[in-house]
Amino acid sequence: MFRNSHDAKGVSVHALLPRAIVLILMFIINLGSVGQTIPAQAAPPADEITNMRFHLNIFYPVTLCAGREESIRVTPLVDLDGKREDGQRFNYKGRIVPGVPITAEITDKNIATVEPAKPQSQKSGSLPGDLLATSSLENQERLGGFGEVVFKIKAKKAGTTTLYLTAKVPSLWSGGGEKYFGPQGMPVGGPIKVVNCKYEVTMIYKWQYSFPAANMWVIGTMNKVPLKIESESLTGTGQINFMQVVGGNPNCTYTISTGKSSVDMTGSFVQDPSGKGQVKVTFNYGALSQVTPATCTILGTRSASANWNGPPPVASVPTVVFPDEGGSANFMLPLGASLKITLKQIPEQGGK
Repeated sequence: MFRNSHDAKGVSVHALLPRAIVLILMFIINLGSVGQTIPAQAAPPADEITNMRFHLNIFYPVTLCAGREESIRVTPLVDLDGKREDGQRFNYKGRIVPGVPITAEITDKNIATVEPAKPQSQKSGSLPGDLLATSSLENQERLGGFGEVVFKIKAKKAGTTTLYLTAKVPSLWSGGGEKYFGPQGMPVGGPIKVVNCKYEVTMIYKWQYSFPAANMWVIGTMNKVPLKIESESLTGTGQINFMQVVGGNPNCTYTISTGKSSVDMTGSFVQDPSGKGQVKVTFNYGALSQVTPATCTILGTRSASANWNGPPPVASVPTVVFPDEGGSANFMLPLGASLKITLKQIPEQGGK
């Protein structure tokens, strides 16, 4: 009769033998493999880039007013074609490439200058390790201008010159050659036209008031008065024409009167706290003298008049600040009157 033997804990010794043999065999196999290289498993396939097109996204005014300073905003971009690990094709447009040094230069510095100028360069951020991980240009504003650099161009006198922007493709992606962000891998250039500019100022004043015995309407206008740029300052002279109408009483006859107030304007170019360009215009008004006579037949024939003698009703608005591209400002004045002042920028024909 076969009897199983047990240790003191009642565990079958025979039941442990097959496991011990397996462990011994594994130990022998491991000893035999010492010093041998075990082939690594192949990594799973990844997205593959098959084509890269490097270019610059540029914002700048092609035509500038002499005496003005404008911004040139530049962002290096790449378009990517390739294949995903599952075999699907992809095409990414306008991926931002931060960390690329960019230089700017202008050929005729008598017409315009740029800062910083070549050989100085500007860059934003650090080069990415993976172009597929970069952000789209659509997200740039939300990312606080990520990857964008800003140059300042100052227009000096009327004429035409050329702006060049140079951004070299990093060697990591240039294939060992010398390539640039731009068409056919070359630097980007474009014309800059500087013209003599002027602004036009328009004012519209309106007031309507009801008296116990009559109504009064006053309209004041100054239409498209030139404000010329001279050595970075602005000057101009105009005139506000006021028309006053009194009516609303069947017992009186009225006449329509007009009054005039001269307006001397001076301006300067300033910046808001964020650095955006503005135009500050100061108005110096001349005195207004205006009389509107009336004849009434109540209790006999009587004569009366509505008079104005002194500063015009718009004199409470001496200074206005506009965006440098022009704009409108609206004001509420005493007794319910309103005033609208519009500044419009106009390049002069031929730049003269």
